[in-house]
Amino acid sequence: MLANVSLSEPRLDLWDLNRKEVVQKFKGHKQELNIIKTSFGGVSENVVMSGSEDSFIYIWNKEKGEILARLEGHTQGVNAVHWNPADPYIFASASDD
Repeated sequence: MLANVSLSEPRLDLWDLNRKEVVQKFKGHKQELNIIKTSFGGVSENVVMSGSEDSFIYIWNKEKGEILARLEGHTQGVNAVHWNPADPYIFASASDD
């Protein structure tokens, strides 16, 4: 399970529900006011993607937690991201801009 944790330092926690523990943390995005929809994606769902209130899209390596990309394209916060289930190389993002 992927959960948004919005504290003084926002992060996404990847939970192993069978072991009932956090197995990876993803940091770097900005989240203070809104809940942002995150997504697994890529080939074999090997990456995690999230919008951010700084108007960027963040993509992390799911296993290592490292930021792979910080993409721009919006002028306001990115509220949601979602990978195309038919093509792991395409995704959509939504913003208030």
